[in-house]
Amino acid sequence: MSKDMVSINGIKLTAKWFAYDGCHKIYTLENEEEKAEAESYDYKVYPISQIRQCYKHSCPLRFIDSWNLENEYIPQFSTDRSIRWGYDPKYRVAL
Repeated sequence: MSKDMVSINGIKLTAKWFAYDGCHKIYTLENEEEKAEAESYDYKVYPISQIRQCYKHSCPLRFIDSWNLENEYIPQFSTDRSIRWGYDPKYRVAL
């Protein structure tokens, strides 16, 4: 696992970035094309390593999906207790 490796509910994310609308919409971005498209819609793009912190500070309508909508990592209205975030023991950082 690299220091940017994140998993949610046992699913390892392969995305390098995520897009955030500043409120509750969070989408993982798999490639430069998705990143550019998200930026063209005025989403802010962040490194995937910051996704947990962003999710934590989003409004209660928050969710995490893939940009292409093929993967739903955290459905809307999920409780914090139902979410398992990955842990990278190599860097001893809770993600």
